[in-house]
Amino acid sequence: MDADVERFFEECRADPRYRQQPEVIGAMIDKIEERFEKFYLAGDESASWQDIWDRIREVVTRKEPLMERAKALTSVLEEMQTRGARG
Repeated sequence: MDADVERFFEECRADPRYRQQPEVIGAMIDKIEERFEKFYLAGDESASWQDIWDRIREVVTRKEPLMERAKALTSVLEEMQTRGARG
């Protein structure tokens, strides 16, 4: 997976909110990370998936607070789910 995205997940895991509820939030982060890995690999196969991956990288590298970036990923994740459901 891309180094920028990996750093984002490291930042999530280092966040105090993660440390307060590692079982709940950690499981959620792990699940999202697994999905990102699948879609990252799909980007090798399709330009449209690569466009989504580029959007993910743009969001995670913003100079905004972690929670703002996490919220911004919501719409991208929803689009990824829709594409995944179609094929």
